[in-house]
Amino acid sequence: RKGLFSKKRQLILTKFEPEGRGSSLAAEPPEFRLFYVDPDGPKGSATYRGEVAWTHDQPVKPKLINDTHFDVVSPLADNRAYHFMTPGKDLAGSGAKVWCAHINDALRQQQRTSIC
Repeated sequence: RKGLFSKKRQLILTKFEPEGRGSSLAAEPPEFRLFYVDPDGPKGSATYRGEVAWTHDQPVKPKLINDTHFDVVSPLADNRAYHFMTPGKDLAGSGAKVWCAHINDALRQQQRTSIC
């Protein structure tokens, strides 16, 4: 059954700047991707496993559960909640809080549009 067992996954948040940002009056906001990989793939390489889908018009909603757990809800996947667990506290503090802060920062950047 899907979703009953936890698997070790590495979460990656990337930012993509559309080409030609300075060529129009209204610059396009950056695009972000949140995907996860199996870090223990064949021959020591990471294997792509999936993506938390979101768009500028339908952003995700991060939800802090506790210091080590957080959810990311995607409206593009019928409001599916992706459940993530971090190893714990690191130098920046709570791992889950840090992830929620990074995702929220990405959402703020994506919602902002600037005039050249």
